[in-house]
Amino acid sequence: MTTQQTFPKITDEAIAALRGRIGIERPWTQPYCEWAHPDNIRHFCDGIGDMNPLYRSEEYASKTGWRTVIAPPAFLYCCWYGGGYDDPARKRKLTEEEKQRGRGGALPGIHGLWSGCRWEWYVPVRLGDRLTPTEYMADVQEKRGRFAGRQLLETTEKVFRNGNGVVVAKCQDYSMRIERDKGHETKKYGALTAPTYSPEEIARIEAETLAEEVRGANPRYWEDVQIGESLKPVIKGPLLITDMVCWYAGRGGRFNVAHGIRTRYFKRHPAAGIINEQGVRDVPNRVHWENEFAKRIGAPGAYDVGPQRVSWVTHLLTNWIGDDGFLKSLQIEARAMNHIMDVTRCKGVVKDKYVKDGHHVVAVEVWAENQRGITMPGRAEVVLSTRAEPGNPYQRL
Repeated sequence: MTTQQTFPKITDEAIAALRGRIGIERPWTQPYCEWAHPDNIRHFCDGIGDMNPLYRSEEYASKTGWRTVIAPPAFLYCCWYGGGYDDPARKRKLTEEEKQRGRGGALPGIHGLWSGCRWEWYVPVRLGDRLTPTEYMADVQEKRGRFAGRQLLETTEKVFRNGNGVVVAKCQDYSMRIERDKGHETKKYGALTAPTYSPEEIARIEAETLAEEVRGANPRYWEDVQIGESLKPVIKGPLLITDMVCWYAGRGGRFNVAHGIRTRYFKRHPAAGIINEQGVRDVPNRVHWENEFAKRIGAPGAYDVGPQRVSWVTHLLTNWIGDDGFLKSLQIEARAMNHIMDVTRCKGVVKDKYVKDGHHVVAVEVWAENQRGITMPGRAEVVLSTRAEPGNPYQRL
C-alpha cells in the first residue's frame, strides 16, 4: 500500500526564518569533487558529452598555452554538491532545528525549480587544484505564479577558492521554491507529450551532432571576429534517462549516496525525502529520471537539470573560443523545462566586441532551444588573444 504524504506549505514563519539566513556564509565540507583530478574532469566531460582534448589529455594540454589540463568552466558544478555543510563527518552535531530544516534552509519539503544563474570566472581551474566552496543566501523574494501560486525566488551566491586561497569563480544561483502539490494541481505543463522520431529524423540529428566543431589549437583572434557571426551549434539529445544517469555520475549531487548513508541523511532530515509509490522514502531528484514522479509536481514527465543545460551552453562557447580563449562570464535564465526525448540545440551569435580591463572581449548572445522554442537564453563574455599578442592573458595567471 502506498503511504499518502502531506507536503509542507510556504508560511510567513518559514519565509522569515529563511530570510534570517541572508548573508550567513556556510562552507561545504565535503563537495562531490574537492580536487581537479584528471578522472573527475574526464567524468564530468563524459556526463555532458564534451570531447575537447584540452580537458581530457595531459599530453595534448601540455602543448597548449596552459601547459596542463584545465577543467571546463562548468566543472565547478561538481565542487559544491556532496555531503555539504551537514555532513555526518563534521565535528559539530546538528541541532534539532537543523535536522528538520535540511537543505531547504527554512523550507523542508518545498520543491526547488532552478531558474537561472550568473557566473564570473577569474582564473582557470588547473589540474591538481583543490577547490574550497562556500555559499550564502543573498536574497529572498516572494512571488505568485500561475504554476504554483505562492512561491519564493531564492538567490544564493557561491564562491570557489583554490588551494592558494585565490577566488576562482563566483556564481549567483536563482531557484524558485514551490509547494509540490500546487504544481500538480495546476498541471501547467500537463498537455505536453514526448516526441517520437522516425529513422530519417534520427539520422539527421546524428549528422548534426557529429558535425560539432572543436576550435582547439587553431587560434581564434579577437581581430578576426565579426559582429553578427554565428557559433557552430552543439546538439544534445534526444535526451534519455541514460543522459541523466551520466550527468549525475559526472556532476554528483547531494543525494548521490546509497543505502545506509542515505538512510542516515533522512534520519537527520526527514522532510527532505518523498514517499514513493511503494511507501519508501526516496529522493526528490527523481523528477529528473521518473516520469510518474515528475507528474506529481505538475510536469508532464521527467526533465533535465538546469545546471546541466548551462554546462551544454558552456560547451558551445569553449568549442568556439579554442584553446587560447577564456570564458569570463555567463548570465542565463531558465524559461521552460526540457523533457526526456527533447532535442536541444545550443546556439550563439556575436553581439559586440570591445576592450575591457585591458582584455579583448567578445560578447555573445547564447541560447538553448528545443522543438518547442527557446528554453534558456543568456549572454556571455569571452576573452580572446590578439594577433599582436598571441596567447591569452589568463594563461599567465
